[in-house]
Amino acid sequence: MIDNGFVFVYRSLMDKGYYQKSDYVHLWVHLLFRANHKTRRLLLNNQEIEVKRGQFVTSRQKLADETGINSSKVERILKCFKIEQQIEQQSFSAFRLITVIKYDEFQNPEQHFRQRVNSKRTASEQPVNTNNTLKNENNERKEEYIRAWNAFASKHGLSVVKSVSSGTKRDKAIRARINDPAFILDDVFSMIEKQPFLTGDSESGWTINFDWILSPTNYPKILEGQYIRAKQQSKASQVGTTPSSTLPMWKDHGLTREQWDVAMVLYHERKKDAPSLMVPEFIKSWKEGRSNQ
Repeated sequence: MIDNGFVFVYRSLMDKGYYQKSDYVHLWVHLLFRANHKTRRLLLNNQEIEVKRGQFVTSRQKLADETGINSSKVERILKCFKIEQQIEQQSFSAFRLITVIKYDEFQNPEQHFRQRVNSKRTASEQPVNTNNTLKNENNERKEEYIRAWNAFASKHGLSVVKSVSSGTKRDKAIRARINDPAFILDDVFSMIEKQPFLTGDSESGWTINFDWILSPTNYPKILEGQYIRAKQQSKASQVGTTPSSTLPMWKDHGLTREQWDVAMVLYHERKKDAPSLMVPEFIKSWKEGRSNQ
C-alpha cells in the first residue's frame, strides 16, 4: 500500500465506457491506492506468500467497507475491470490477490515513455500473454464455482457436481457465467433460499440443479424472485382456486405488454444498485409513481 505518496492516473481513463459511473472510477482509483509499490511478504492462513509490486491482498467485503460501495456491485465492477484487462485476480478460501495489470508501466512514467519505442512489438505479444493468464484464472474460478455449488447443494439436498470435462456444454456454461457481470453466485444462492419452490417445496417435488441455474434464461428469474409466485400457485391449486399467476406476467400485475416492457427495462437498471430488489416490489412502486404524475 502506498504511504504518504502518490499514484499516476492517466487521462485515458476518460475514454472508458464506464467513466460516467462514479462507483467504477472510485473503485479503480482505490485499487491503484491499495496496490503495493514494492514487493512484500505476508503470512496468511499460516502460509507465507509474496505480494509483488502492483498486487495486494483483499476481499470483496473489505473493498466494500473501504469504499462504501455495495459488495455485490464491487464484484460486478471487478469483473468489468477483468474483462477490460485492467486487473487479474486469484481467489483463495478467505481472500483474493488482485494484480493491477501494467502497474510498472503506468506508475513509472520514464519507463512508460521509453517502452513506447517498442509499442508495436509489445502490442503483438501482449494478447498472447493476457489470454494465457485469463485462461488459467478461468480454470481456477471454474473450480471455485463447483466447490461453492456442491457445498450449497449438500446443505439443501440437491444434486452435486461430480465432474466437468473441458469443452463440454457444462464447461462452456460455467465459463460464460464467470464472464457475465450480472451473475453473482452468492446472490443467486441467497435468492434461491428465499424461494423454497426451487429446492423441492412443492407438490411435484421438483428441484433445480447446477446446469439449470447456469442457463442465461433461468438465473435472471431466480434473481427477480419469479418462483415465489410458483410456490403460491402450487398452494392455490391444492385448495381448488385459480391463482393470478396463471395469467401472462404483465396482466398479473395489471399492465399492458408495452407497459411491462418499459417497466422491465427500468427494473434491470435499478437492480444494478439494489441486487435484492424483487419484481413485485418494483412494479408496485413504479405504478404508484405513475399514478402520482
